[in-house]
Amino acid sequence: MLRSVAAQKELQNANFVETLTGHYPSQQADGNRSATCPPEVEGNIVESGKSIEIEIDTFGLMNGEDSATITLENGSGLLYGTAVFDQTILLLTYSATSGLTGANTEIVQLKLSQPGHDTIFTVEVLVRRKGRVVVTQPQTVQPESITTFCLDDELEFSTPMVCAGSRDELDDYDGRAYIVQFLSSYDYPDSCLVYYASRFPGVDTISMTICDEWGVCDLFKVPYIIPGDTLSIATKPFFDDFSAYDGVYPTSDLWLDNSVYRNTTWAKDPPSVGFVTFDGLNFRGDSYNIVEGIGDRLTSKAIDLSNYNAASKVSLRFFVAPKGYGFGPDITDEFTVEFRNDQREWVKVATFAGTGDVPRDSIPPFIFNGIAVDDPQFFHEGFQFRFNAVTSPGGVMDLWHLDYIILAINAESSNRNFQDVAFTKLPTSLLKNYTSLPWRHFKEDVDGEVTDQYVVGFFNHTDEPANLDNSDVNYVETTTNFDFNQHFSIEETGDNIPVRVPFERFGTIPAANYEEIKNKLKNNIPDGSFRNLQTNMHFELSGQPAYFKTNDTIALNTPFSNYFAHDDGTAEWQVVFDSPVGLEQFASKFHTHVTDTLKYVQIMFPQVNIDISSQLFNLNIWIGQLDTTPEFSRPLLKPFLPSLVYDTLQGFTTYILDDFGGNPLPLEIPANTDFYVGFQQETAGTYGIPVGFDLQNPCECNWYSFDSENWLPLPSSYKGALMIRPVFGDSKATSQAGEVKDDNAAISIYPNPTTGQLKMDLQIGNYQDYKMTIFNSLGQLVMQGTMAPSIDLSALTNGVYFIGMLNEKTGEMFNRRIVLAKN
Repeated sequence: MLRSVAAQKELQNANFVETLTGHYPSQQADGNRSATCPPEVEGNIVESGKSIEIEIDTFGLMNGEDSATITLENGSGLLYGTAVFDQTILLLTYSATSGLTGANTEIVQLKLSQPGHDTIFTVEVLVRRKGRVVVTQPQTVQPESITTFCLDDELEFSTPMVCAGSRDELDDYDGRAYIVQFLSSYDYPDSCLVYYASRFPGVDTISMTICDEWGVCDLFKVPYIIPGDTLSIATKPFFDDFSAYDGVYPTSDLWLDNSVYRNTTWAKDPPSVGFVTFDGLNFRGDSYNIVEGIGDRLTSKAIDLSNYNAASKVSLRFFVAPKGYGFGPDITDEFTVEFRNDQREWVKVATFAGTGDVPRDSIPPFIFNGIAVDDPQFFHEGFQFRFNAVTSPGGVMDLWHLDYIILAINAESSNRNFQDVAFTKLPTSLLKNYTSLPWRHFKEDVDGEVTDQYVVGFFNHTDEPANLDNSDVNYVETTTNFDFNQHFSIEETGDNIPVRVPFERFGTIPAANYEEIKNKLKNNIPDGSFRNLQTNMHFELSGQPAYFKTNDTIALNTPFSNYFAHDDGTAEWQVVFDSPVGLEQFASKFHTHVTDTLKYVQIMFPQVNIDISSQLFNLNIWIGQLDTTPEFSRPLLKPFLPSLVYDTLQGFTTYILDDFGGNPLPLEIPANTDFYVGFQQETAGTYGIPVGFDLQNPCECNWYSFDSENWLPLPSSYKGALMIRPVFGDSKATSQAGEVKDDNAAISIYPNPTTGQLKMDLQIGNYQDYKMTIFNSLGQLVMQGTMAPSIDLSALTNGVYFIGMLNEKTGEMFNRRIVLAKN
């Protein structure tokens, strides 16, 4: 999810930069840039104010006479310096005049005198000025903006520029690690800088080095001033429980970092719905390149505490949990809290040790913590606090989860009595068997697919058992804006909501509402390729401050598209066969309600810390029951990891049902039929190909086999859903031997098999926007470059190849399999 959101943001930024500069930033071609900067300049080179010694070689000038002499002819008449010649050792010393500007060639003349004749010869000296360090006027830019700054009057080169480069200066700017900067063009030596500002206020200095063809290099330092606002806790606390907004990053209204992952699923029983996870991945979803050290951070904006003191009882309170559904932090890893003092120094005020080895199914709870802000050094107008997670190494290895953060006055640090009751999880789906299925299948059996049961999670932060004053549940179909208008209360049966423990209420939709909901689903929503059913829940609690009301409303979107899914798109776990021999299989069960054509299968391959690109798997489909002979089998597939830019399904890789020649083989499945989609490990090894596993939506639909004959349901300790999705639709693919084109495809590749010349028909876009990579069946890269209407593969050996095509502007990625059969 982080990769997907970051890629989309970077795509938007890149398009903006292209509009700003006329140049797309990912196309960093060398152009006319020098291969090295500064450039390599040959000859006798000396800077202004310095000297150079040149040994004079008389080879070829002497006629063998011992009485020959060499003298300096123009030692006092030089333009840019002076020269001295030592006859005894044949050494010319040239001293360049101080204060020279530009670059010039000095011609030094020497005379070789021999009996009967004299010879004049010259030595060229390249005299250039010293490189300058220029500090430009400060540039004020807004947080998270993109700006261009060009050097104009600051440039003083007498010869053409040949190269340029930029870097972030080592300064005390907090946001330094989040800066992206580059030259606005890579087609020529550029003097403009594109700057991406972070959220962090302060002064960030970016340096740009520019050199001309004589190797004169100037260093330009550009200070960027990023303003920031200061928060106040005079009228309301600093409070965030990560429930009031969507997205994967914390809100910029309160926080400066965006490296932690905001989510609702990676930990159990949080104090409110939504929390942030410190996961060892940066804001792009990439592992930190560290063996051990600080990974994720969460830093508050500046908060004005200048009017307070120890008697004000300022306190920071929060809930933290290690591990969750992921890996627990090592015993040597830490989770720390720091305060910023009046000298802008960070002071560590609390440390939480890692858990060490914890059983996979053991989930440590969220624990309340409070820290008093009582030291005089913290009472200033720029106070900040931040949380840090030490990870070893980088990657999704040492997880911490943080929630319900409040900084307030007149509050003891031990006081956890908040006038708040919070939802702790999203609503459960109205669907009984799936998280998503095609609308046409759903409409055929609404009664069988809709449940009247729901589960609601609460956390009561008050000192007394609580009752809800008012609550409401309703449903809306968002694509047609149809309101079901079936409002009912969250049932008040059972005990009142207990104090400070996770509490689940199991409810039943009232019978009249339930029947009316099903009736409206059948009759009031027109058919369409996509529908979205939104479940909304809300409650009210008297006496609750406004800032606590953010966790009183929750919503769940249930999509109806062209696929079946048991999962919600988030893989808390992965399932994988250890030490596979090549027969092991997973399978997920589905059921049709109408006759339909299975055209694709989507599989979620988690981003893991091992290389699985050379492994292979087989895609199998059974109709009716699991046995030894699937109705469809496609062997030797590769686990491609998509770019995640355009895929809202969190990086599911789509596989067309086809044969070795790339000919589509859509599979018709009759109505009211069970079918199974299976993943079979083909490659033997110590670690197989992992498949995503969603813990939030357990189903009785997961099967496995070690020998491809005996099938068993996944053990009860694996409560979740395999992230495998069958995709249906009308097939328009036509089959002709050796030449297949898919009318639905954005890119058609044919003939397949090919004898060497491969045609690539692009339906939308430009060829130059696509980066093409070709791998052999062993996962080795054999060719790459820009896509073209025709590709020559004749230099490759016969076999199966995999072509990946990435649109660098839209982020779309397409994969095709081809067979090369020369002769």
